[in-house]
Amino acid sequence: FSLDAEVTHLTLLMEEYNQKLDDDETILNKNNDSKKEEETTGQRRRDSTKRSRKKKVQDSSYYNMLKVPTNASSSEIKKAYYSMAMDVHPDKNPNDELAAEKFQKLSTAYQ
Repeated sequence: FSLDAEVTHLTLLMEEYNQKLDDDETILNKNNDSKKEEETTGQRRRDSTKRSRKKKVQDSSYYNMLKVPTNASSSEIKKAYYSMAMDVHPDKNPNDELAAEKFQKLSTAYQ
């Protein structure tokens, strides 16, 4: 091998190596950009969820009547209503004169 041939060979190897490094860096930058975008989207979702949770309920009497917190989900409210409705239903309490009134109030709270 001549010295010039060896230098040329090493130069080509270094150019290939540098090109691979550039390609890897480009891939890493694309991945980082994707992750940043996902993080930003996720942060927006969390922020909107926080905003929706921060809304205060002006009158919590219906929630109190159903014995659920003001931030209860619709399924939690429904479950509480059906459970309590079974207890206060006039057909289940024929001797209670106020059963119909209690049931009506509970139904109003559920709606």
